Amino acid sequence: MRAKLLKFAASSAPERLAVGEAGGMIAAEQLTKRYGRVAAVDGASFRVGRGEAVALWGPNGAGKTTILRCLLGLARFDGTLRVGGLDPRRAGRDVRAMIGFVPQDLPVTSGTVGELSAFIAQVKGQSVAEALQRLELLDIADQTDKDVAALSGGMKQRLALALALIGSPPILLLDEPTANLDAHGRAELLQMLRRLKQDGLTILFSSHRPDDVVWLADRVLTVERGRITADLTPEQFADRLGSSSRLVLHLANGHRYEAIETLVQLGYEPRGDGAVVSVTLHANEKARVLETLVRAGVELEDFDVERGL
Repeated sequence: MRAKLLKFAASSAPERLAVGEAGGMIAAEQLTKRYGRVAAVDGASFRVGRGEAVALWGPNGAGKTTILRCLLGLARFDGTLRVGGLDPRRAGRDVRAMIGFVPQDLPVTSGTVGELSAFIAQVKGQSVAEALQRLELLDIADQTDKDVAALSGGMKQRLALALALIGSPPILLLDEPTANLDAHGRAELLQMLRRLKQDGLTILFSSHRPDDVVWLADRVLTVERGRITADLTPEQFADRLGSSSRLVLHLANGHRYEAIETLVQLGYEPRGDGAVVSVTLHANEKARVLETLVRAGVELEDFDVERGL
């Protein structure tokens, strides 16, 4: 799978323009995007190396999605930007061929999973067989006859990821990929993305969920009012959020006993009250705890994180 994820046709690509030394797969220098007098992105500079997973973290409206739109060549901008050495303004089509994009919400369509997959494959110049391979990779090949609108949130995100991987792009951009998922769906999607990173994909994703960032990212770019305010390791990021926090689990189907037993086995001291179990832990431990609970068969309706920022 590694070769498929990393290949793209270099022979027909336009001339590549370097941005500084060791520019990596993505390089931005003083990237700026204004809407009238408002700077949605204000002088952002950053690098993403080959095979890295980098998070854009910040509140809604910080400029994360606008940065992704600039990378896709969908928004005009000032400054310098290169994707695989190419300028999205001069080679937008070639840049987009190198990128698989997963939006926060898959656009509503009246077609089936199979019909949408075949259409996206045609747009990308790929075969239907290639599309089916991606559906199989994400374990949704059995959903081809199902209407896209009838899919659950988790299945829609799987489909969006499968569509993004058609054509084996070396770069994956994701805009708040877990925003509309429940706890189980979040854990499953993050595991899939981590496997793709291990297979060599370069990943840049936006998120306002600290736990997702700590679980997946190699580096964290904090974004505030369109500016990159820090470039952190996951450990540094977790320390900035606070050394400990309380994870509040809202359980489904009366799984309190299983949840408490699993948490005790992990060395924690959980508290339970009805369908709610809470536990105090370090900021960088929450993703591991949630994954372990899911693997133990504990069904979660949702969870909250209580911390001091």
